[in-house]
Amino acid sequence: MDADARSLNDLLESGGLKQMISEPTHKRGHTLDLLIVRESEGIIDNIRVLPAMPSDHAAIMFTAALARPPASRQQVRHRMLRSIDYEQFSRDIEGNFSNIGDLDDLDLAQKVDTYNSTLKAALDKHAAISSRSIQLRPHAPWYDESLKARPRKLRSAERKWRKSGTVTDKQMMKASLTDYQCVLKKAKCAYHREKIAGSNSKELFKVVHELTVERSDQLLPSHSSKDELCQRFSDYFNDKISKLRASTTNVKLSPVPSSTEATLERSACQLEEFHQVSEKDVRKIIKSKKVKTCALDPVPACVFSGCLNTLLPAITDMANQSLMSANFPTSLKSAVVTPILKKQNLDPEDLKNFRPISNIPLLGKVIERVVSQQLTSYLASNSSPI
Repeated sequence: MDADARSLNDLLESGGLKQMISEPTHKRGHTLDLLIVRESEGIIDNIRVLPAMPSDHAAIMFTAALARPPASRQQVRHRMLRSIDYEQFSRDIEGNFSNIGDLDDLDLAQKVDTYNSTLKAALDKHAAISSRSIQLRPHAPWYDESLKARPRKLRSAERKWRKSGTVTDKQMMKASLTDYQCVLKKAKCAYHREKIAGSNSKELFKVVHELTVERSDQLLPSHSSKDELCQRFSDYFNDKISKLRASTTNVKLSPVPSSTEATLERSACQLEEFHQVSEKDVRKIIKSKKVKTCALDPVPACVFSGCLNTLLPAITDMANQSLMSANFPTSLKSAVVTPILKKQNLDPEDLKNFRPISNIPLLGKVIERVVSQQLTSYLASNSSPI
């Protein structure tokens, strides 16, 4: 034993550790692969060094007296959305929504409440919430049924080689290993190539981000409970808005230049009211962007899209009533707010480093887009250089 090996053993002994490998583990006769355990724990047994491996290092096999860790499981609540019969779902809500435009005695807020309650009741009927326990596994969408047979074939070839020890069986095992690695790589490449080819510019950016940036859990300040953290964020953002409003209360506006006043006097166009939209207009607005819902919506995006033809008259009526009455229902002003760290290298304990991302109900988004479309069209038609 040379001086370096003795120094290592002395260091291990001083810490109550022991190196268990006493045979060469490299093809040149050196012991380069170590197995270190605590001297007080007799959990390692039946140590074997297998030199005849594809690598220049030997494989070390041993028996460890350790209990197999339990599989990570999680209790989830879900709905069987794929089992929904959209024809029957639409028939169940059609009676409520076909007459919603005739309910003149209801104000807009009541119509929105009827819209939400009807959809929620239909969703609970066709896809009730249920609980189940799932085993957490790594996400590998390219790993399909055809790939699952490859590891079994590889393990079979390895067992055959270990039993016979022949060069032919060893070569067959190495060929199976190489084949499995190649097939796995091709499956990954084909999956990502297809995903990239079918992506628009926004989706492509997201795909590249997933491939090149390491996944990390959402960073949040330390907290004792979710309710306590939500209250802290709410107080901080509300206080920030109050300070911003207070800072602009007494701001004096600059006088309008005389040339600008003359231009404004000559401009006779005014946006006095919004015009009503048709079901075709509303459908076009909804289809112009990807349908996204939030936790405040009565149904998820897939169900909304599946029964859009039935929902369209009610949505159009509520959008027109909102335009004509200049009223945006209070229930649609509520939003799910997600705090996002502005930059990954910022301190998550400081609330000022977070940006609030709000997501309002889908019906509110549709009304916003209707207003935005008409306002943008008006500005484009009546703009003139000042």
